[in-house]
Amino acid sequence: MTPSQHSGRQIRKIDRYWFCPLLERQIQEGHCLDINYERLGFFDAGVLKGVLKEAGRDRSELDPICETCPNQPLREEK
Repeated sequence: MTPSQHSGRQIRKIDRYWFCPLLERQIQEGHCLDINYERLGFFDAGVLKGVLKEAGRDRSELDPICETCPNQPLREEK
């Protein structure tokens, strides 16, 4: 059985979206995670160069924006 099937039925993953203050638009949860994984050096998702170009920002502006984002998916629980 593949991960997308259960008892012969297809399971549809519902995409989640939220507002990205860096890009100033709605983005998919997965895109946000790719940005943050690459930003934090977990792995090279290959998205930061294009994201920074689209946002008209440089790398030094990325962390302050992402760290204060209310939707930050990788923020430590306090």
